Amino acid sequence: MGSETRVDRPVKTMLAVQIGAYAVLVVLALIRIVLNPSMTAVQFEPLMTLGVLALGVTFLVCSPLRDGTAGRVIAGLIGAVALVLMALAPLGPVLFPHVKAGGSYGMRDMARYAPEAWFAGIGGLLVALIIVSFIRQMARAERSHLIRGLSHTVIDGIAMLAATGWCLLPQYLFGTLVSINRVAWIASIVVLVVFAVALAVASVWWLNEMDPDERANRPWIGIVVLPVMLAGTLVPMLSLIAALL
Repeated sequence: MGSETRVDRPVKTMLAVQIGAYAVLVVLALIRIVLNPSMTAVQFEPLMTLGVLALGVTFLVCSPLRDGTAGRVIAGLIGAVALVLMALAPLGPVLFPHVKAGGSYGMRDMARYAPEAWFAGIGGLLVALIIVSFIRQMARAERSHLIRGLSHTVIDGIAMLAATGWCLLPQYLFGTLVSINRVAWIASIVVLVVFAVALAVASVWWLNEMDPDERANRPWIGIVVLPVMLAGTLVPMLSLIAALL
């Protein structure tokens, strides 16, 4: 009976915190839209950046993965670079010279431009993450559990990269409100919710199966935020698909 209580309580708490994290991100996006309803093709989102930063720091501090301090430093740096790219959007004018950074555009153009630039930037950073993680493993004097260490570092980094997709949430929700093709946008939100639920269910299994380092700091919290961070990829993905329909 005591064991069952210890299992049930973290699961319920985990799901409640997950829902709260999603709610905070949505509220931040809505506040952004209300305070400044104008949208541009390239735009710094300070509120969303703070939300993503909070997720990333929480995950790195409480990560259940066995990648060590070096692995988390790599993941943290790659996530920081991704946030800088989101803030400055330097890839936009290079990849899409026909669109001037900071200009105002139609909803369809803006909805395509932002996620396309995100995918291009994140794709490059993902390649860099894999290369750096591999070099780090090869540089170890003791290479025991090499595959596990490599995969855990990459997963940490992917979570950090994926979370930056939430920075596009204000544009995504704004597109739902003003787009001519509202059916596509609303359908994409339904898909986003379904995937979020699926990730929440998966996280319950992750919680039961996790084997964190004995020095890990409350690793169940890392399991809580991991699905929320991974769900960030769905925002630019579904935004782009809806804009193309």
